[in-house]
Amino acid sequence: MEIVNQNDQNLNTPLRGKELEIVVPLFYANLLSPFRVEDPILEQWSMTINRLIPELEISELEQLMDSFMRGHTEYDNKKGIQNIFTGLEELFPEKYEKPRGMVY
Repeated sequence: MEIVNQNDQNLNTPLRGKELEIVVPLFYANLLSPFRVEDPILEQWSMTINRLIPELEISELEQLMDSFMRGHTEYDNKKGIQNIFTGLEELFPEKYEKPRGMVY
């Protein structure tokens, strides 16, 4: 995936606006994993994160990725996108509270 100016109508990605901002820090997942997380997967992660956490600030995601890389927050290759949600809950518990009740 090539990231270029958002105003360019010929982007090689379906991402626009905040989804495009979210995907940039997600590229660091490739430094955390022994295998490459392909661009289409990162794009899907970005769209899903934006849909499920519209209040996410890009700086929070950047802090989370830094915490993963420094080893302060656990990153598990088997969890995929769940690393993002559980990591945000750990770093920012007052904002990203774990859901209460039954989880299926």
